Amino acid sequence: MEQKNYIAEYFTNSTDPTKEGYWRPRYLDGNQESLKEYDDIVAEIKDSDLVIDVGCGYHPFKGRIKNLIGIDKYNPTADVVVDLLDYEAPENHFDVVIALGATNLDSFELISQQIERLVYWCKPGGKIYMRVNPVLEEVISPKKDVCRWTIDHIAEYTRKHNLEIIKPVRLTNGLRYIFTWQKQE
Repeated sequence: MEQKNYIAEYFTNSTDPTKEGYWRPRYLDGNQESLKEYDDIVAEIKDSDLVIDVGCGYHPFKGRIKNLIGIDKYNPTADVVVDLLDYEAPENHFDVVIALGATNLDSFELISQQIERLVYWCKPGGKIYMRVNPVLEEVISPKKDVCRWTIDHIAEYTRKHNLEIIKPVRLTNGLRYIFTWQKQE
């Protein structure tokens, strides 16, 4: 199977929970603990905030955040099916950018472009919610390079883009780093 088609199927095949090697959010199987980080984000967002969820997957924030648009390169449940680098939005447009797992694949060269786009979209004073993969366990799928995020990478992007970490980096039960940036004025 061609790489592009494999990745598309990997991120959208949730209909069969027994199918090995495909991504399936744990909350689809009733794991409420996996929704806690989503609940924490929703609680911090104001009704007046304009929000984009990048790599929204199965769109877990839909119906929970008022002014939300979800984009995803592969998943048809997104409001717009598009790669984040191809999505057009004005500079400083969004109060909140959510990117929970959207910047993990390919290379840090690509990730740098993706982070630059997230920062471009975010208003000064706005928040960028991030979840990244430090690859603390063997990666079986996707059959694509998964970048091993480190604290040094987070610090580098923080400095480079004039951001501030306003919620400390922490390791989730799913072995991912989660943190919140704020774009400086």
